[in-house]
Amino acid sequence: MNENNELGMTTRDASRNLRLIFDWMMTNRDWQMFTATVVMKTKRLRDSKQPIENMKSWTTYNYKHRVLNKVRRRLCRSSAQWNQVLPIDYLYQYEFEQGSYFKPVPREGAPHHIHAVFPVRMDCASRIFNFSNNQLHHRLEKDLRSLDCVSSFLIEPLRYEDGHKWLSYMLKDKTAKELTL
Repeated sequence: MNENNELGMTTRDASRNLRLIFDWMMTNRDWQMFTATVVMKTKRLRDSKQPIENMKSWTTYNYKHRVLNKVRRRLCRSSAQWNQVLPIDYLYQYEFEQGSYFKPVPREGAPHHIHAVFPVRMDCASRIFNFSNNQLHHRLEKDLRSLDCVSSFLIEPLRYEDGHKWLSYMLKDKTAKELTL
């Protein structure tokens, strides 16, 4: 996790850098971009009275090491090749009780979840998503449902024209310190 605040970056600088990386990924013809929203089950942590900071680290850990490993394993069985088939895995944002004018936070609180963007090599993209019927590959869906920490998920290809809208949705006026890049 990059501590943008400690690097002396302003929110505008951090957002600009993110947009440059994002633009570069979107124009690369060798990759298929995917978006992901993963909602975690936090009942176990809530029952154990863990502080919110621990829930944040628990959520990001499970996304980075359990959810993405299921995606990587579906793309390539050899863990030595995982960096080639899923080269950038750090563009994600943790959210909890992030409301807006049009969508206020419910009384019982919002779930801990991750919004992410990740590129997959174009020749491997059909291993995780069936483009003919517009659905996540049934094997990957079954693998993700088997995780006891995941409540729900949505992984789908990012359309080029919606790229910056998704990025803006991910950022939602976060400060440089709140960015998890």
